[in-house]
Amino acid sequence: MVLSNIPDNSVIGTLGYFERALKRSVFSA
Repeated sequence: MVLSNIPDNSVIGTLGYFERALKRSVFSA
């Protein structure tokens, strides 16, 4: 279960990173 959760967490972390970057670019624009 742990091994199967690692990819999910990395994907969620990547999506969260892009979401924060997108919001930051929108607020600065």
